[in-house]
Amino acid sequence: MEQIEGNARKQYMKIRLYAMMILRHNPGSAAWVKVERPRLDVAATFQRLFVVFDAQRRRLLAGVRPFICLDACHLRRHFGSQLLHGVACDGNDRMYPVAMVVLKSECKDS
Repeated sequence: MEQIEGNARKQYMKIRLYAMMILRHNPGSAAWVKVERPRLDVAATFQRLFVVFDAQRRRLLAGVRPFICLDACHLRRHFGSQLLHGVACDGNDRMYPVAMVVLKSECKDS
């Protein structure tokens, strides 16, 4: 199964690299990764990822309606994260993605 689906732990270890690549190849974009490391001898654990691409940000500021909806779905794998997505409507009533967030859990801190 690992050959077919991949190793989730290894994929989560690449999130910081993914955020750095977004910032490098999409100037003006924003990508933040938060990890938790209780002690130096313990591996860091993923907490959250926030991504806004520059094109999405510019379009939002240029003429999307000022009402943003949030939608969430559960990522049912080994670590049980959630994907939240901010969506707005443009002048033609088409949905327009604004930002995405991957969280460990929906809580007050996240």
